[in-house]
Amino acid sequence: MEDQEPICVVCRDSRKHKKHDCIPIQEAVQEHKVKLKTVLNPLKDKLRLLNEIKLTCDKTAKHIKIQAQYTERQIKEQFKKLYQFLREEEAARIDAVRMEEVRKSQGMKNKIIEMNRKISSLSDTIKAIEQQLRVEDLILIL
Repeated sequence: MEDQEPICVVCRDSRKHKKHDCIPIQEAVQEHKVKLKTVLNPLKDKLRLLNEIKLTCDKTAKHIKIQAQYTERQIKEQFKKLYQFLREEEAARIDAVRMEEVRKSQGMKNKIIEMNRKISSLSDTIKAIEQQLRVEDLILIL
């Protein structure tokens, strides 16, 4: 029992091992089995606990992945809506600028037409006066 080694009957009865306690192998095996069983149950409990923790970790990892995918979809949808809004806003502003350009251009064309009319009228008046200046003095007085 002290050396934890099997010995034959001859060795057991020799003087060398007289002071040693010896028991049959079957009894030693039974004692070891009892000791192993007492150690085995806490190990099984620990294994079960570790498996539960691993399962929780697996579920958490899966949840994190699903949550990240959901959040990514939400971000893409929001940006898609934002892009659409910005495209619509761009088109509306470009239309407003073009309408303003047409309105102002038409106003400017009307002013140019009016200025051309005044220039033409003034030019006609100047020509008439210049013609009168070329005429003889007597005719100018009459």
